[in-house]
Amino acid sequence: MTVINGLYDLGEHSFAVQHPGDDVGTLFRVQLDRENPVATVSFTDTIEALNERKSEIQIQYGDRPADDLPDTQTVIRALTSAGVLEFANQQTVEQYIDRHCYPAVEAGEDPIMVGIDTNLFPWEFPHQMGLDHVTGSKNSAGRQPTNGYVLSNGVVDELHWQYTHFDTDELVDAFGSEFETLADQPAGAKREGRLGIQVYQQLIGSRNVDLIDSEPGDSNIIEGYAEYTASSRKEPLLLSNDHGFVDEAHDHSLLAQRLAFKQEVPPRTTVSWFELVETLYYLTILFGVLKLPKVTLYGVWEGKQDNNWQAEEVNIDCRGSNSNIQTILARHRRIADQYDAAVQSGDNFGNVDS
Repeated sequence: MTVINGLYDLGEHSFAVQHPGDDVGTLFRVQLDRENPVATVSFTDTIEALNERKSEIQIQYGDRPADDLPDTQTVIRALTSAGVLEFANQQTVEQYIDRHCYPAVEAGEDPIMVGIDTNLFPWEFPHQMGLDHVTGSKNSAGRQPTNGYVLSNGVVDELHWQYTHFDTDELVDAFGSEFETLADQPAGAKREGRLGIQVYQQLIGSRNVDLIDSEPGDSNIIEGYAEYTASSRKEPLLLSNDHGFVDEAHDHSLLAQRLAFKQEVPPRTTVSWFELVETLYYLTILFGVLKLPKVTLYGVWEGKQDNNWQAEEVNIDCRGSNSNIQTILARHRRIADQYDAAVQSGDNFGNVDS
């Protein structure tokens, strides 16, 4: 958010968000509203052409640069998580939630515990859907939408994020010198898996979570959930993008709903600044590096540690030796830090710089 505020202060109300590689180029354009905290996002054809461009980059530069780029559907999942897109089956999902969530636990109904399949784990959809038992809104009877999470270690094992780049020369040849800094970091789809590990750690640390043991693989994972239901008197609500996973879960009499994603992005859409910031964060992670006016954002960099992932940090490089945006970002960051400190201490914000 400090970047968006800084660009706005400098009069950069219209700008492109770009991948450094010429063969990828502009992902979308942003027009910041001068009177309201909203933005118009206009998508180029780059996102829908990503699979084709990956093939072209593979022919010209080899497997590693091609594999470092996300595919179109991964980007669409990120845009959906950021709130830019709805699910393709949005109405069906909402109806399913209304029908099966908000258990009357006080009247003896079983608690509902959210389970997440591997293909959705990185994207915090329970929070985005209002299903989280802490942030989700209560219904008219004052009931929470769900009562916690039940997580399978078989799913966690499938995230497979550990592979790293040990040599970035091929990435530099394909995309530019910005990619020198990605050494020893998760590569390509492994960055999506690392986001999943981050979500797992956050849930374990801040939510009501039950853990179940199962081997990887849909059948093993679903069997683990079925055994959990039989032994705990709690009911999992499983979320997946996979038809087969959902069908098999239904065969075991488990609650399960498929989340379907759109196949295309719209030419343009209006989003809040918060949704824009979420989009920038996710795409900076997925692509590794993004360029905006005056700044380059690094989602991964040599030396990025677990605490950086947990704090959802990106590395902001202010381009140019006399960059005026660096001073503005430092001021906005100082204000944000003082605000956070005041919130934690219960201060009335009277001493926070304005």
